[in-house]
Amino acid sequence: MPTYEYACSSCDTTHDIVQKMTDPTLTECPVCGEPT
Repeated sequence: MPTYEYACSSCDTTHDIVQKMTDPTLTECPVCGEPT
């Protein structure tokens, strides 16, 4: 499965998330809950 990097501008963090290519894109930061 591919690893995707998400960045949150609200809390200034980055996250490497392993997801299937068919999984929906993350829309909320896993740390603060704000939109990514």
